[in-house]
Amino acid sequence: MPIRLFAVFLMIIFLQIFFFNALTLFDLAYAFVFIIVLLLLPLDWDYKWVISLAFVVGIIMDISVLKLGIHAFTSVLMVTLRNSWIYIITPQINPNDKIDFKPFSQSFGWSLAYFTPLIFFYSLIYHLLADLQFTLNTFWKFFATGFYTSTLVLLIYTLFIKTSEKR
Repeated sequence: MPIRLFAVFLMIIFLQIFFFNALTLFDLAYAFVFIIVLLLLPLDWDYKWVISLAFVVGIIMDISVLKLGIHAFTSVLMVTLRNSWIYIITPQINPNDKIDFKPFSQSFGWSLAYFTPLIFFYSLIYHLLADLQFTLNTFWKFFATGFYTSTLVLLIYTLFIKTSEKR
């Protein structure tokens, strides 16, 4: 991972803790922008390092918002599904090959198909665990958080990360 990209990842985690955690919409939608750090990890990394990093990032988020492991669990679950989702939406790559797949070289449509379902999945699991029930309010939180986070992540990815990787 290039140093510039690593610096962007650290900046996103810092911004999540000190800025995006405060950007809730009517106590309904939360901005989980740090998810982009986990979704852009290289595919050729050893699986145990990816899971460990997801757990550490989740614990950092849990500590910053005083949750009891919900972000850690949901982050690990999401990165567990990440590789399978990439192989489903990108049929030209073979899951058995060690590849140097770069999401930065993909189109905006691919980015939308990659980020959005995983973010909505993260939002669903997070709100089910946070509320410990599925009510209409939980559904609205899940939907609003998924839409809000997807919009912010795609905006940040398109404006800052994808353009910085091209340089």
